Amino acid sequence: MNWRKIGKYAGALLFASSAIAFIEGFCCSPSSFAVMLGFNAIAFLVSVAIFTHLVAGQSYRPFAHALAVLLLEEAMGLALWLVLVLMLPDGLVSPLDAQVFFGWLVLGCALAAGTVLGINLQRRARQPAEGCT
Repeated sequence: MNWRKIGKYAGALLFASSAIAFIEGFCCSPSSFAVMLGFNAIAFLVSVAIFTHLVAGQSYRPFAHALAVLLLEEAMGLALWLVLVLMLPDGLVSPLDAQVFFGWLVLGCALAAGTVLGINLQRRARQPAEGCT
């Protein structure tokens, strides 16, 4: 397992998901379900792109690497959440609620979709171009 690569992609995934969540929390009301779905759709697309990029460049155990990225990103995200809860005043950090679990579902689906897309990109890159002899 390439842990340096896993760490870089986990950091990129954490940064992207945190930035999206920050923008969502800063400019939108938390009660709007449509807005939550929209931001989760954006998070899904960004996460799929990150997982696809990882898997397309990973020939050995691509799913294991993508899963390790997801697990490391979630561990770093939980650690960041705990630090924010301890450092910021009450009420500024949202508790773990259904929206967080919905975000985990989105990341799991992004993992599956990105892995499939990345493996397909690998296969296409290995095939010789049509018409070339």
